[in-house]
Amino acid sequence: MIKFKVALWHNGELAAFFKALFSQRAIPQLQQQLAQQYQRQVLLLNSARAGIRIALRYAATQQPQRQLVLYPEYICTSVPQAIADAGFTGMAVAVNHELNMCPQALSALLERQPLAVILPHMYGAAAAISDIETMCRHHQVLLIDDAAQVAGIEADGRLLGTFGDFGVISFAQAKTIVSGVQGSGGVLLYPAALNIDVPLKPTSGWSRLWPLWHFWASYQHDGIANSIDYYLQRLSQLLRKKLGRTVATSYADGYAIAAPDAAVALKQFETLPSRVKYLQQQATIAAEALAGLEQLQFPQLQAGRYLTRLIVRSPKVAPAKLAKTCLELGIKTKTTYGNSSQSFDGSMTSGLLELPWQGLQPAELTTLLNQLRLLDQRLVSS
Repeated sequence: MIKFKVALWHNGELAAFFKALFSQRAIPQLQQQLAQQYQRQVLLLNSARAGIRIALRYAATQQPQRQLVLYPEYICTSVPQAIADAGFTGMAVAVNHELNMCPQALSALLERQPLAVILPHMYGAAAAISDIETMCRHHQVLLIDDAAQVAGIEADGRLLGTFGDFGVISFAQAKTIVSGVQGSGGVLLYPAALNIDVPLKPTSGWSRLWPLWHFWASYQHDGIANSIDYYLQRLSQLLRKKLGRTVATSYADGYAIAAPDAAVALKQFETLPSRVKYLQQQATIAAEALAGLEQLQFPQLQAGRYLTRLIVRSPKVAPAKLAKTCLELGIKTKTTYGNSSQSFDGSMTSGLLELPWQGLQPAELTTLLNQLRLLDQRLVSS
């Protein structure tokens, strides 16, 4: 069975985590490294969504009459939730065939004089960031370069996260740099000319042990640990609801990254070049092997492209049935954002499923591609 891996962790990451329980040195080390790499001011936070809220509130001090924030219609719910939590009105913008914000659709909405545009790069595929940056400047609209999924990745000769007015990076699961889940760290990037004064409370490293368990049990392993974690998380949610804590502390405003998460992030940055190169080579192999399929589509797949996930669509078969057939062939799948794993209706955000991608061994990749070709043949003949 080909399964999902949301992070490529080794003993070094675990050792760094536990060592940082007794030291804060990883935080200034990560701060210095990112400042040198991105040539921006760096604010190390508990999450990327906290960075989005800070950026939006700053924008409101510059243009208080504006309240509208634009974001792509295909996106993690944490982004529109961050907009609402910051006190602004969000509006979704249509996406293109690569699941990124469509510049043409955005152009029409910029006439409404929004406060800001949040532009992510879906699953590692860079959006039309240069064009959208020019459009936003013309309309005096703040641009947040949401590089949550693409830490250390470049487009148009620049690091993603350095376009526009602000950049954000996430260290949560299934990203480029993964230090864990549930508030495992995020970064706000901004030019030195901006005066951003946000007092941050420290986050105890020991408080990160519970999220580490969740990350290990739910995302890195199957079996009994996964089942135990499921019920523990449900119990935790019920307790939070009963106590009136609707927002988990790990995502609350005003908290810095914890030292263990910073230490893991540093370790992940060390291996980033080799991981990116491996996934680019993997994309080349997959693009060649899957070219010419008649019933299966891979919206973002291109030779040599860095991708954090692999998305598939069949206009002929509903995602639920496709997922069942993939499972019969030994391939696990996942549903995608929102309602996008419902039956294909002709829109860009329908009929989608996620396939295993990160952490595949060469033999697993070969099996995956062979089974996808077999599946396509079945769909053609059915």
